[in-house]
Amino acid sequence: MTSPELSDCILIADDHPANLLALEAVLEPLGHPIIKSSSGVEALRYLLDHDCSLALLDVAMPGLDGFETAALIRGRERTRHIPIIFISASARDETHVFKGYAQGAIDYVVKPFDPDVMRAKVTNLLALHRRSEEMRREAALRGRERDEFREKEQEARAEAEAQRKRLQSLLVQAPSVIAITKGPDHVFELVNERCQQMLGSLKVLGKPAREALRGLLPQEAWKSVDAVYESGNAFVGTEAAISLDEHGWGGTERRFFNFVVQAIRDLAGNIDGLMLHAFEVTDQVRARERERDAIRLRDEFLSIASHELRTPLTPLRLQLQSTLKCLDKGETGVAELRPRLELALRQTVRIGILVTDLLEVSRITSGRLTLQREEMDLAESVRDVAERHEPEARNAGTTVQVQAEHVTGRWDRLRIEQVIANLLVNAIKYGGGRPVRLTVERADGAARLTVRDEGIGISTEDQERIFDRFERAVSVRSYGGMGLGLYITQQIVDAHGGRIQVQSARGKGSAFTVDLPVLTE
Repeated sequence: MTSPELSDCILIADDHPANLLALEAVLEPLGHPIIKSSSGVEALRYLLDHDCSLALLDVAMPGLDGFETAALIRGRERTRHIPIIFISASARDETHVFKGYAQGAIDYVVKPFDPDVMRAKVTNLLALHRRSEEMRREAALRGRERDEFREKEQEARAEAEAQRKRLQSLLVQAPSVIAITKGPDHVFELVNERCQQMLGSLKVLGKPAREALRGLLPQEAWKSVDAVYESGNAFVGTEAAISLDEHGWGGTERRFFNFVVQAIRDLAGNIDGLMLHAFEVTDQVRARERERDAIRLRDEFLSIASHELRTPLTPLRLQLQSTLKCLDKGETGVAELRPRLELALRQTVRIGILVTDLLEVSRITSGRLTLQREEMDLAESVRDVAERHEPEARNAGTTVQVQAEHVTGRWDRLRIEQVIANLLVNAIKYGGGRPVRLTVERADGAARLTVRDEGIGISTEDQERIFDRFERAVSVRSYGGMGLGLYITQQIVDAHGGRIQVQSARGKGSAFTVDLPVLTE
């Protein structure tokens, strides 16, 4: 490019120096730089490195004439827009003039010409060229701006797509439940990994929510979801319960979620979808339920324990007070004193059992239940325990029948006898005065103890909870006790690697079966 002050220069090409000087004299008053060339080749050489705003070419130059020079000027991209005036010494024929215009001439001037007319033509062509150049520059600028805008738009689209993919990746990998639906039918467009895991084998993508989740949500929930789509107001739920088959095993589990359903809007601000964001709070709900149950059990235990402890303490205190009065008066001999002391002893034994049970529960819950294993015969221990409880059975009007074969194992003798005693005492208490049978046998590779009574029995629903702390299948006022015996029994059996089961029905007695690992021969 030439410098700005030469941008409006005029290029003259003529092989006659006199003609060049004459043209220069005619055009000099216009105030534009004039470049003189003595041939078409010299003019083209100048245009290789410079610009001009107008070219005046003599038609009849030797070598490269004006037409050929114009053709080469028009053939280059950088110079093709330069206006050209052909100058000829004669008009010749119309074909010659048309040839000039065909080569891209703007005008065709025949010598001699009027200087004023020539200056007017040149002035107009320079103005036209200047305006054309401005328009080309503006078009080029707009083209560059358009290209830059298109490039920025593509970059913005690429960045938006990258952000969309990053967001989708975050949503998919989020630990919470996330789902996105589109349209008034709430067609699933995205469900993240946690949501699909929660849904198990259900395939929901591309399906309307009502169809995909049929039966999982109540009708009221769908009304609330529709309301969010219609109004744009978010719907918040806490500890919503839903039954799910996450593992595809055919069984459902009741789970709890805190969630929010909110509207998604398009660029115009119109609602076109919904997003569900949910956190599972099943563990928190269950923990609170356990805490509530623990408080209830504690209160029940305190009530039962105070009752159970007062029951032997009250007659014991009265009996001892009465005995002391008789002794003070000298009215009691040895014969009268003995039954009073025996009764007091039984009450203290009962208190001791209650305290022992409480200590056992404390050891179990704190993980301090230890076993002192030794080789022992289960049948021998069953007979010993049955013999120790013979007076209790006799007072209840029942008999204890033992049928035991010798089965040995490495067990904690004291703990195993505690298991036998707990089951036997319950059988006597709830047996209704009918016979109680204890059997010991080897079965299924284990030592099996069965304690069977023919008493009041246990309903099916109560059988699921009787091994829990402070749980009882009967009224405490009718039978007494703190509901710890079976809990302690199961913990001891579990610690030995065994198991305990119950078979019973209301009014048809109960059979408790304990299986313990035996010594291998």
